[in-house]
Amino acid sequence: MAILCLLAVLLVSSAVPAAEAEGELCIRNASGTVVWECPMREGESFAIRYTHSVALSTVEDHFVIKNAIIHLDKTIYHDFGAGLPSVPEQGQIMTTDNGRIVMSGYDRSFESFDVRVGRVARHMLLLPFDNKMQELPLANFAPAGSALTFSYAPQGCGEGPRVNE
Repeated sequence: MAILCLLAVLLVSSAVPAAEAEGELCIRNASGTVVWECPMREGESFAIRYTHSVALSTVEDHFVIKNAIIHLDKTIYHDFGAGLPSVPEQGQIMTTDNGRIVMSGYDRSFESFDVRVGRVARHMLLLPFDNKMQELPLANFAPAGSALTFSYAPQGCGEGPRVNE
């Protein structure tokens, strides 16, 4: 996992000025222990893909690091379903791309957010690498039904055991 993370960071880092500080995307389990970390800089992005529990179709939430905070950038999905946007809110834009609905223009930022590892959802962390998104199953970090907390730490995730050590 550390190699994938390093390769993804090397690919994306060429577009980011060297003067910008590097922080880390942190994933913690329910007890607060860091279970995964990845160096990230301002402007870099990641996504979480999952299977919608009602529509049983793929949904992707794309995030970007801005001002040392995680920002929801866009959501991509195939079908309307419970909890998925059907009408753009003020400032949002709904478009289509290869039969998928793309909702962008979110104005939502998160110091941290939780994802409960789904039994049906098959959550995947997506990191850009070589013009493709590489997938890391969240079930590798916690069992189904458990919560994982995502955060961005400009100074690093802190002390504690890490899967990628």
